[in-house]
Amino acid sequence: MIARLGGSATVVRVAFLALLLLAGSQVLRSFDETLTRKAYAVGNGPDLIRTDGRANFINPLLEEIKRRLGPDDTLVVLPEGVMVNYLARRVNPTPYINFMPPELIMFGEENMAAAFRSHPPDYVVLIHKDTREYELPYFGQDYGQKIYSWVMAHYSPVKGWGDLPFQARFGILLLKRERME
Repeated sequence: MIARLGGSATVVRVAFLALLLLAGSQVLRSFDETLTRKAYAVGNGPDLIRTDGRANFINPLLEEIKRRLGPDDTLVVLPEGVMVNYLARRVNPTPYINFMPPELIMFGEENMAAAFRSHPPDYVVLIHKDTREYELPYFGQDYGQKIYSWVMAHYSPVKGWGDLPFQARFGILLLKRERME
């Protein structure tokens, strides 16, 4: 069309090619930055995934779960972390895989807390998650208070890695259910 109007189609093609190369180099640069940040491995074999430095906390958690939990023990990760369930091959006895603000709104926190009460997991893992994107920074403080309070009343700390979850820095806490009457 450019050539029919008296212009140089070659110039347009070269300009378009230059734009494509520029965009492609930006995509490759972004991909390289992502891979550089994900320099750590979690899991093994076909389940191996690349992640950031949090792997230094997740891998010991997975080892502790493997060492401590029986084959039929159940596990819930709060406020999110279904990948831990998958990698540890542990069942979540509740019908919910995430306990983030959207899920609490969608399903209702009272319904989710009731699921904990009726089908309490043997173990709970609290993993720090900053959820400021929802304008609710921390689970148990800014949202999910009913679930968090129930868990803290019925579970005892077993082992932790890093800082206490839901403070300022990353940390994980493994909790075990106390005997319930």
